[in-house]
Amino acid sequence: MALFCIVFCLCLNTVVGDHFRGGIISWRPLDPSTNATTVQVLIYQRYFWDRLWGSFAIRCTEANVLAKTSIPVSDYVKCFQNCSGSGFTNTSVSTVLTTTDCDPNALIRSWSGEKYTTVSLSRTASITIGYYSNAWFVTNLYKASGAYWTLANRINLAKRPDGFINTSPVTATLPALFKPVNQQLVHVVQVEIIPQNIRIYS
Repeated sequence: MALFCIVFCLCLNTVVGDHFRGGIISWRPLDPSTNATTVQVLIYQRYFWDRLWGSFAIRCTEANVLAKTSIPVSDYVKCFQNCSGSGFTNTSVSTVLTTTDCDPNALIRSWSGEKYTTVSLSRTASITIGYYSNAWFVTNLYKASGAYWTLANRINLAKRPDGFINTSPVTATLPALFKPVNQQLVHVVQVEIIPQNIRIYS
C-alpha cells in the first residue's frame, strides 16, 4: 500500500505540476527588402519554466547554462490562422530550447532558454503562429494559476510603402515580473523598434 501511494504522488506531480513561467515569440525577415517568392524568416522563442517541474529528469544548475543544455519540453509552435499556402508547417519550429539561465531562488526557481529557427514562408504569408499549453505557475496573486495559456504572434510579410517587410518588436523584459505586495511598481517595457523594419497593425 505504501508503494502504491509513492508511485501515485510522483505521477500526480508530473501531470498537474504548474510549471510555465511565461515566454516570448518574435520574428524578423532575414532580408527585409527581398522580392523573392519565398522569404526566410527567423523566429525567436524564449520561455521560462519551473526548474522543479516533475517532468524534468534533472534540476538545472549553472553547469547547464555553461553546457548549453537543451530544455526537454518537446512540442512545436503551431499556425493558428491563414495557414494554408503559407509554407509554415506545425512541426518546423520546435520548442526545445537551449539553456540560458537557471535561478534556484525559492521564489523564482526558473529554468529558461532561447531558440532561433529559420523558416521559409510564402511572400504573401499573413499568418498567426503561437505556442499553447496549460499549467500557468501558481501564485496567490494570480487567480488563473494552473490554467491554459497561449503565446501568439502575427507574421505579415506584406511590404510597406517604403519597400521593406515588417518585423515584430523585440523586448528585453522578462515574461514574469515579481513585485512586493501592497507596493506600487512602475515598470517600463523596453522595446527595440528599428524604424525601417517596423509597422504597427491594429
